[in-house]
Parts: sequence; C-alpha cells; structure tokens
Amino acid sequence: MASDDKTFWQCDEVGEEAALERAPTGISTVSPRMRIGGRRTIPGGQAVVETLETEGVRECDAWRCAILGPGASGRLGSKKPGILGRGGSGVSLSEQKGTVARRLLVVVAHPDDAEFTVAGSVALWAREGHHIWYVICTDGSRGTSDPKLTPQELSAIRAEEQRAAARMLGVQEVAFLGYVDGSLEPSIDLRRDLTRMIRRHRPDVLICQDPTVRWSGQEYINHPDHIAAGEASLAAVFPAARDRLAFPELLVEGLEPHKVAEVYVTGSREPDLWVDISSAIDLKIRALKEHRSQVDETNLEQRIREWARRAAQGREGLEYAESFKYFRLR
Repeated sequence: MASDDKTFWQCDEVGEEAALERAPTGISTVSPRMRIGGRRTIPGGQAVVETLETEGVRECDAWRCAILGPGASGRLGSKKPGILGRGGSGVSLSEQKGTVARRLLVVVAHPDDAEFTVAGSVALWAREGHHIWYVICTDGSRGTSDPKLTPQELSAIRAEEQRAAARMLGVQEVAFLGYVDGSLEPSIDLRRDLTRMIRRHRPDVLICQDPTVRWSGQEYINHPDHIAAGEASLAAVFPAARDRLAFPELLVEGLEPHKVAEVYVTGSREPDLWVDISSAIDLKIRALKEHRSQVDETNLEQRIREWARRAAQGREGLEYAESFKYFRLR
C-alpha cells in the first residue's frame, strides 16, 4: 500500500478491481486482502483499523466499511460508521478510478436549504472539479414577516440570493421548479419533474433531504416541504428514473432512463458518512450570508460552526463536518 495521504478502503479477500467496484465514491486505493481479526496501521498516517471479526466474509457493504485517512479511525464490519475526509481536505469524489469528474445533483425544498445543510461539501466537490447542479423545488414565496413584500417579490429576491450563493460555491446551474412555498407535496407531478431532472443531468450522485425526520429534540419541527422534497427525490431515484415505462412522456422529450449510483441524504438521524468541511466552513458561512432576506447575521457564524462541530462530534480527526445517510445502489 502506498505511503501517502490518500484515502483507503479496506475489504476482505476480494481482488482490487472488484473492491474498487464496491467502494464508495472517493476511494481509489484498496487493500484487497486483510487478515481477519488483526490490526493494521495505514502507512503515512495514524489510522488503525480493526479488521473483520467473522471468518468467511468475501465482501463488505459500503456503509459498513471504514473509510480512513491520517487521524481517522473506524471498525470494519461493525455498526460503527466510517469517516470520509482526511486532514481537512474533505471527500475526494474524483479519486475513484483516476481523476474522472463526477456529476452531482442536489435537490432541496427551498432557496437556502442547500447552504444550511451541504454547502461545505458542495464547495469541496466543486473545488475538486465535479459538475454540480441545484434543483430548488419551491418558489420561496412565504418565508418573510415583512408586510411590504408580495410573494412574487420575495420569490424573485430569493432566487437571486440562491444564484449568488451557488456561484460562490461553484455550482454550475440552479433550476427552480416553482412549486408554492409551504404547500409542497410528494405528488406524482413533483416526482415526474425530479425524474426529468435526473434523466436530463444524469448524475452519479444525488443529494437530498431526509423524508423520515419530523422533528429534532425539543427545539425544531422539520418543515413539511423538506419532508416532501426528500420523499419525492428518493422516489424519483428509485424506481422512476430507472424504469423505462415510468413517465413515458419523458421518452418523448428524449430523456432516457438513468440509474443513480449513490445517494447522500442530509439531515438524517442515522448518518453513516461524514464529510470533513474544515477547509470549507468559511465559504459555507459566506454563501449563507448571500441569503440576506432569510438569515440574521447576528451569531450566524457561531451557530453554523457549532452545528458543524456537533456533526463532527465523536469523529476522530474532524473539527467540522456535514453528515449523511449514504446509499450505494446496485
């Protein structure tokens, strides 16, 4: 194994080519054969891995394998999740199988949702040369207490704020589906529109909100639009975008079926993938400040840093993180 600072994925008794096929995005180097029940230190770093404890294992599910770099640690084959990110450089999606740029589609309910939840990761991925598109499901026309603003005026303001934030992060394009803010439902129409976006952009990775989270602690009730956007996104990924006979009208538009390889769900109660955003936290905060109609800059930086620090809590070697529930689809 090379003694540099690359990220490694370790899997028991599979050849390198097969292991790379099973590895999550961002993994370019594998240790194809590890001794079961042993311990090993990755050269060039301090990471120590406990290998699989059950004999006869021939492959590992991606979310059960530790993803390690200098300063990070994890356990293979256990319920303890792995860590993505190394030394503040974040996840390197481009590292899998060379330096091929990947295609990422971020789907959220409102302008500013992406900046609150995934802007650090988006900034890192854009910096690495990946192609990133935003899809905003609603028009953002309800989010104000200013009696002088009409819904149409607010919608236009928020669209410009979103475009400015996206440009800052390196996002290539922002699409607005125009559903009424506060009234979004996981309807067939929304599923069709998101399926259209998936087939048009043909992403390798889709990032969306968690439709299963209704509240958090005693201080936050999740917006119903977030739930609807997440539900429709997952339904569009599977099975609608994949199945040729789903929404045949899209075939008339020249949009062929597409299989999304990976899904990152943000805001999950059960995250199993962390992106180290320590090198992008400042840019995340600056992008959020573009949403002037929505954010109070008083203590904004402190709050964002605290949330990112809380997401990284218990993850050795991480100061700031964004967390996801991760799926690699077959």
